[in-house]
Amino acid sequence: MLYVDADERVTEDLAAEIMQVVLQPTDAVAYQIRRRDFLNGKWLKHVKASLYYIRPFKPQQHIHYERLAGY
Repeated sequence: MLYVDADERVTEDLAAEIMQVVLQPTDAVAYQIRRRDFLNGKWLKHVKASLYYIRPFKPQQHIHYERLAGY
């Protein structure tokens, strides 16, 4: 399962990499992806505390995903 916010976009490269990971058997239940924030087409390099977010995960592993207030 891939969780994205309404204002997030999945690039073609990210989609291809996710498909590659999904098709390979592994014990991993979640993956971190790097997110970049843009405003009017300009990359905002210093707006987040972390560049990596847990987005793709295997729902059958009973993962509890909770977004903290203020993030």
